[in-house]
Amino acid sequence: MFGLKEEVIAGLLAVALLVLAGFAWYVRYLATENTHLHQQTALLEATVKGHEETEKELRQADAQKEAAYAQNARDRAALAAQLRDSRQKFMAMVALSPEVRAWADAGLPADVAARLRARTRERAAAGHQGDTAGRAVAGDAQP
Repeated sequence: MFGLKEEVIAGLLAVALLVLAGFAWYVRYLATENTHLHQQTALLEATVKGHEETEKELRQADAQKEAAYAQNARDRAALAAQLRDSRQKFMAMVALSPEVRAWADAGLPADVAARLRARTRERAAAGHQGDTAGRAVAGDAQP
C-alpha cells in the first residue's frame, strides 16, 4: 500500500510539473506577443507622427502659396495701374501735340508691320497672347 502512495505522489508531481511547464510556455508566449504588440504600436506611432509632420508641411506650403498668390495679385494690380497711367499719359501727349498725333495715326512701315505680324503668328502658335494678338496692324491684308 505504501508503494501505491508513492506512485500517486510521483504522478501528481509529474502532472504538476507538466502544468508548470505549460504555464511557463504560456507566459513566454504572452511575453512574446506583448513585445510584438509594443513594436507594432511604436511603428504605428511613428507612422502617425510622420503623417502629422507631412500634413503640417503641406499646410505651411499651402499658406506660402496663398501668400505668393496674394503678392502676385497685388503686383498685377500695381502693374495694371501703371499701364493705365502710362496709356493715359500717352493719349494726353498725343492729344496735345499735332506732330505726335500725326505719327500715332500713321501706319507702320511695311517691314515693321511684316515683322510684327510674323511675331504675332509665332506667339499665337506657341499659345501666347501678346500685346498685338488678335489686333489688326496697319498694312495687314484682310483675308
